[in-house]
Amino acid sequence: MKGVILINTGSPASPSIRDVGSYLSEFLMDERVIDIPFIPRFLLVRGVIVPFRKYKSAKSYSTIWTNDGAPLLVNSVKLAQKVEALTGIAVEVAMRYGRETVKNAFTRLNARVSDLSEVVVVPLFPHYAMSSYETVAVHAEAMLQQLSSSITIRVVEPFYNHPQYIDSLVGQFASLNLSSYDRLLFSYHSIPIRQQEKSLKKVMSDQSFGVNYQYQVEQTSKLVAEKVGMIDRYDVSFQSAIGDRWLGPSTGDVLGSLPAMGIKRVLVMSPAFVADNLETLKDINVEARKIFMDAGGDAFTYVPCLNDSSLFAQFVANMVNAV
Repeated sequence: MKGVILINTGSPASPSIRDVGSYLSEFLMDERVIDIPFIPRFLLVRGVIVPFRKYKSAKSYSTIWTNDGAPLLVNSVKLAQKVEALTGIAVEVAMRYGRETVKNAFTRLNARVSDLSEVVVVPLFPHYAMSSYETVAVHAEAMLQQLSSSITIRVVEPFYNHPQYIDSLVGQFASLNLSSYDRLLFSYHSIPIRQQEKSLKKVMSDQSFGVNYQYQVEQTSKLVAEKVGMIDRYDVSFQSAIGDRWLGPSTGDVLGSLPAMGIKRVLVMSPAFVADNLETLKDINVEARKIFMDAGGDAFTYVPCLNDSSLFAQFVANMVNAV
């Protein structure tokens, strides 16, 4: 019998400074997130980043926390429930970091599914990057092999250009009058250029050579812009860059420059994430909005992530059934 595990990055157990610090330590100590040798990574994360960032991050998390918990986890669970209803297959949620581990998800599946023989792993990342899709896929497969050597593991590949994924994104614009906007900005999580270069050297399962994160996000953006009729009015930018050797241009710089060019009404979407989280709800919808409006913008509309939308749930269900 088949079971499914949907996997995303994760969230702290609570917005407390202690829980946020613990989560950041686990996340940033991943060698695929900060890809430098262990000792300098340990000193950087435990000695510099976490001791200072945990206070600001805890405050930020407290502004988006819901009665049910972290939005990322809440939306992922809702998605899992819809996919299970559509497929009739048991679906559990795991996170790469934090308490919702792959082990816990597998234990729940094992308890629910008699004669569990196959687990379909769905990394909830449309685009391939070391610090997102790759670390989730590698970690999940390794953990499941440790937990049961007899289980068949199937990992769903990135879906950045899949027609149903694109249609799901397009569906997020259904209630908007797109003709009233000057520009559509697609903002993606930036990655270090060195990680992009490492990915370009990989050999994929279909024997193709190289994975280009920047190309993938540009393809997603182009396909969506074409479908919503804004192919001549869209830009691509990147948020959360730390330093010059990261993919750009930065979302803040782009938004800050648009009003002076006469672009006063913008739509902003972040397709790198399938579920709303701290970056989308705070960094984009609050901080990036402020940058644009302070620069002279008239209207800033954030287009929510797919979360548990019906179109996206059906797409995930179709992927699960096809594996």
